[in-house]
Amino acid sequence: MSFRGTPAVELQGISKRFGDYVALAPSDLTVMHGEFLSIIGESGCGKTTLLRLVAGLERPSTGRVVLNGESIEGPADGVGFVFQKPVLLEWRTALQNVLLPAQVIGQSVGPELQHRAQELLDQIGVGEASHKLPRALSGGMQSRVALARALLLVPSLLLLDEPFAALDALTRERMATTLLEQWAANDLTALFVTHDIGEAVFLSDRVILMASHPGRLHQSYTVPLPRPRRPAMRFEAPYIELCRMIRMAMAEVERDHLNVEQQAGKGA
Repeated sequence: MSFRGTPAVELQGISKRFGDYVALAPSDLTVMHGEFLSIIGESGCGKTTLLRLVAGLERPSTGRVVLNGESIEGPADGVGFVFQKPVLLEWRTALQNVLLPAQVIGQSVGPELQHRAQELLDQIGVGEASHKLPRALSGGMQSRVALARALLLVPSLLLLDEPFAALDALTRERMATTLLEQWAANDLTALFVTHDIGEAVFLSDRVILMASHPGRLHQSYTVPLPRPRRPAMRFEAPYIELCRMIRMAMAEVERDHLNVEQQAGKGA
């Protein structure tokens, strides 16, 4: 697997504390331009904290975050963020929700930008619903609108925090295919947080397993599947074997965490 020559994201010794609680131990990670990287791990291992640090929504307690060769000190330009819930404004139509990022930064919403917003909705399969309010959209349609909103200003880096967690299995699989189409079409670098091992393997070039207490990067797995990804790959041996390997490693991490908690309880 080859990516464009320079790093898109560099985490250099970053950590994050909230008071006495260590959410993320000192960590280093490099993500190359054009790479799709997924982060998995049990709840509380720091996945969302790491994503927020990359976005500049949290400041690291130590270390620094470098995007495209420059250290960031706050919310970064050129970054699209898709949250776990779509968070659409109920009084705005789907098209108006997609246009919101431009309006927030004071950019004029002229015909060209409106055309891009409609085009994004068309590409992800909800163009006919552009005039509808969120309450008239299914969960999957709302997730598609949220993805279009994140892509409006042509980010170079897309951050996704369990964006499909509330969807049923078949809708999740369709959204995964839509996401990969947009990732390829827009020449993006992507960081994707999920609890779903199969989803991570299907989407990614690389999967990072995190451990907890404190949160830390535990193991990296290169995904050997060719692109473009096909749904049928989920039934093929390389996909199944890598999912099995990661699941076993995750179970071992969770057992180690449980043993530590039990020992701490005995010593209390």
